[in-house]
Amino acid sequence: MLYTVIRLFATNFAKDAGYVVQVKDNCAALKKIVATQEKELPIDTYTEEEKKSHGRTETRKIAVFKASTELPKKWQALVKYFIVITRSGTRNNKP
Repeated sequence: MLYTVIRLFATNFAKDAGYVVQVKDNCAALKKIVATQEKELPIDTYTEEEKKSHGRTETRKIAVFKASTELPKKWQALVKYFIVITRSGTRNNKP
């Protein structure tokens, strides 16, 4: 799977196209790098709050980080940024 993703990245990179990939638990090394990167100051952030029915509120926080130099060499030319999205919710102002 990992090498399929790298091939897709390389294909899109050659076409100057953007590409987003979800980092899942089965990519432990990459997930660890992203987790380390999250401790740094993001280059951009966005927060969205949506009021739902029955007193629910859903909040999404999006943070953009410059790609880490800790990435394996095969990823360094392909990955420019990490995007981290976190979601939380409350009901009647209670978590």
